[in-house]
Amino acid sequence: MWFSWVSAGGFDNHTLISILQTHINTQVSRYKGKVRSWDVINEPFNDDGEASSCCVPSQFLQLRSVEGTYRDNVWYKTIGPPYIPLALGFARTADPNAKLYINGDDAQQQLLKIRL
Repeated sequence: MWFSWVSAGGFDNHTLISILQTHINTQVSRYKGKVRSWDVINEPFNDDGEASSCCVPSQFLQLRSVEGTYRDNVWYKTIGPPYIPLALGFARTADPNAKLYINGDDAQQQLLKIRL
């Protein structure tokens, strides 16, 4: 899995953003017009109910009932909360017509439709 080498790499913010952009652009562009929707971000939030919203600017998306703090992953540790709108923006640029999703661990509450 590509994520394991990213997690182990010790990359700085700029490099990790570049890796994220390249990966998303490569995958989404390859299937542009063939894949109608993408799970762009997988389980970014803990299920601890301590936060009622995340730091994704409203001009990028509309979230329904996000509960929990951010998961402690390489994206959050290195880039911070902006990794979410960055990833969604990269996907939107690669295929403007695709539906984009944040995939949560509790599909009832956390599967969020993204409208850019």
